Amino acid sequence: MDQSKIEYVNAAPSALNQVLLNRDVHATITYFPDNVPFLRSKGAKVGFLRYADFGVNVLGAGINVHPSVLTEKADTLRRLLRGLSRSLRFSINHPNEAIAALKKRSPLSIKNPEVGRQALKAHFTLYQTKNSEGKPLGWMTRDDWKQTVDILAKYGGLKNPLPPEKYYTNEFVPKRP
Repeated sequence: MDQSKIEYVNAAPSALNQVLLNRDVHATITYFPDNVPFLRSKGAKVGFLRYADFGVNVLGAGINVHPSVLTEKADTLRRLLRGLSRSLRFSINHPNEAIAALKKRSPLSIKNPEVGRQALKAHFTLYQTKNSEGKPLGWMTRDDWKQTVDILAKYGGLKNPLPPEKYYTNEFVPKRP
């Protein structure tokens, strides 16, 4: 794509969907699992491009803990991750019930249950990579971390990157939920 033909416009993150719906811009950079279902519910005929489909495949979400937690509170961490794994697995297998529970807990977060279900299902596509398919939720691979570190070092300003093994462990990932 010829970058000189692109005009970049700054907008507050909370305004991105509205400027697209108003047709003030042709595209936005947003988080597709949440925004695409919302935009489509408003009648927008939108598609999306995933960074990963163009070689920018970086890990983006996880549970971050202080190194001392790994040794001093290992059992608590295992129990936390087991509970999280169970709830994620339940949400994957029962999206309607997951949306109903979220709506009950936080009524303003789900205005349209169908949009919520679509967003939830889109999130599920991000839970595993090709390298971690068939492994428990949360399982990570050295190859995925190497690619993430390499991209962040080259383009994201990561200075003095560490070996991939320094950024993750699978020791606490539940074998089964």
